[in-house]
Amino acid sequence: MNKDELMKILAIPPEDLGKGTKIKVSLLGSPEEGFSDFARVFLNEIIENNSKNKHTVAILPVGPTEPYPIMVRLINSENINCNNVIIINMDEYISEDGKDYIPISNKLSFRRFMNENFYSKINPDLNVREENRIFPDPKNTGFINKRIKELGGVDICIGGLGFTGHIAFNDPPESDENISLEEYKNMSTRVINLTRETIVQNSLPFGGNVDIIPKKAITLGMKEILSSKKIYMYFTRDWQCAILRKTLHGEISAKVPGSLLQTHPNVHVFISKNACMVPLPK
Repeated sequence: MNKDELMKILAIPPEDLGKGTKIKVSLLGSPEEGFSDFARVFLNEIIENNSKNKHTVAILPVGPTEPYPIMVRLINSENINCNNVIIINMDEYISEDGKDYIPISNKLSFRRFMNENFYSKINPDLNVREENRIFPDPKNTGFINKRIKELGGVDICIGGLGFTGHIAFNDPPESDENISLEEYKNMSTRVINLTRETIVQNSLPFGGNVDIIPKKAITLGMKEILSSKKIYMYFTRDWQCAILRKTLHGEISAKVPGSLLQTHPNVHVFISKNACMVPLPK
């Protein structure tokens, strides 16, 4: 894509986002509306499948974190049974040698977050069974694909995009990596080195302290993400205005991992007002 084409994409007004694509777009108000919708979409999937005596298989991120307290409140207040829910979290930080998770005692651990802010707060009679609380494992990277096949596929994937357009920790290939689009699309669960951009982004809640951010992670691949029967993506941050437009209207490229959503038949994107502003000087 040349610079003129890119500028045209970045200049697309909010009301035209998604037009000309097969991706469904809904414009929301505040970020809080997006977080509430995220929670409601997930829980409605569970309610619908429960009514059919089916389990629910979901791929979820840890960030954005804001929907989780809402989920807990609604599960408990509406008596939503999550016993037959299987949650596959997208990723987790791992040790420097790439062989194991960072300790769950580490405050950056995604496993710790889920335990402390979600599972431990749900009524025990309604809770997700422990064996169905799944993270990708650096000691067994093939487990996720195997489990997904055993479960009959993923019902729903809900998440957002990072600064580089990553879904989970699927950052764009580095400049010296010779990876075709098809190869990138079919990458599965694996250990990765986090890019500099992602390390910086993840340090922002900690005052930009890049030194505390682990440099490696285990992540689901685009293969698992795109295998989901439906994908819901939420854009609720000011800094997502540019990557949103590249995702919806840019060329399909591993340089913008989110653009691969254009190849999926059932994607719904939700955008809060602050995340859809034109990211260009006035």
